[in-house]
Amino acid sequence: MIRRPPRSTLDRSSAASDVYKRQTLFFAATILIATLISTTVVDSQLNQDQGTLLVVESPNLFVVSPAGGALRKVPLAKPIISVGGISGTRQIVVATRDEQGTPVVEKLLLPGEVLGRYPKPPYSFPSSFSPDGMFLLYQNIVEGTLILHDIEKNVGRKLFDVDKWERVLHPVMSPNGTLVAFSLFITGSPSVISRVCLLHVDAPFQRDRCIGERATFPAFSSDGTQLAYWEQTKSAPDPTWSIVVRKVSETGDWGGSNTVVSRDFPGMYEDRRIGRIGWSPDSKWLVWAVQKEHFSPFSELFRTQIDTGDTHNVPISRSWWTEFWREYVLPTDKNRIAFDFQWIPFPLEEYPEIRR
Repeated sequence: MIRRPPRSTLDRSSAASDVYKRQTLFFAATILIATLISTTVVDSQLNQDQGTLLVVESPNLFVVSPAGGALRKVPLAKPIISVGGISGTRQIVVATRDEQGTPVVEKLLLPGEVLGRYPKPPYSFPSSFSPDGMFLLYQNIVEGTLILHDIEKNVGRKLFDVDKWERVLHPVMSPNGTLVAFSLFITGSPSVISRVCLLHVDAPFQRDRCIGERATFPAFSSDGTQLAYWEQTKSAPDPTWSIVVRKVSETGDWGGSNTVVSRDFPGMYEDRRIGRIGWSPDSKWLVWAVQKEHFSPFSELFRTQIDTGDTHNVPISRSWWTEFWREYVLPTDKNRIAFDFQWIPFPLEEYPEIRR
């Protein structure tokens, strides 16, 4: 015969069980609410019409939300080398190759309708597009000149000649088309010096107005009033690179500066890991790239709110096959990929034809 415990004991046991269940449910609900609040706070820091990131991982062009997500491939048959948005329109401009493999510039309407194809000047590396999509800015690597090239007219204009030990990298144009910023590398000194320079397109270049000794990757804000760039703020062997934002005038004069975010890079070759900087359409956020590891073919993206320095990873996911192929199958000297990005103002939802 089975003896039952007194009813008072059963009641106490049942009550304790109920209390435990309520505590467990309350704890789970608290965690869920906190997670939802945290997610809402992060998402609310970007506008509802936050726009879209165009991301180049050669030979492909992708779109992704500035908050992150899976890369969505734009269905283009041709290889993409670099990309730019055309301000005031829903068009983009890309550096690519035609059916015969000849370098060309194309203006496109997403997801891929070709609106125009133009010759790309020979020896035009490195290069970038003006915000209005009318010009290609590049250094002719044979002649050593910085060229402003009219894409549709196929006519170039020399801005200045580099000296023997100089090289121009990362040239960019201001939104109103009056200023050019670039990295000027000086290799004839005991250590390589990289400076950030401003050039008015209708005035002679003044080298003494360049700033920094280890500064690179300039980027104009979307409204053209500020310039962001990387600067080494702590030297090797454990260097620190910081993104500095400075005011700039329409005449090319420097204004006040603000260090927005810093990143430590223990070990050597840290300057090979930092990447380009972009701006949100409202000039309130920066998005910036860093190579994941020194020998990794992939870059990571981050976004930083300029006023607060609040920084978030922009998690982008790729197919397992892409990760495996790039990381392990290709030889290490061949797995480097051209990486570029552009933040355009049109929401990702406006491109449903680009497959998820």
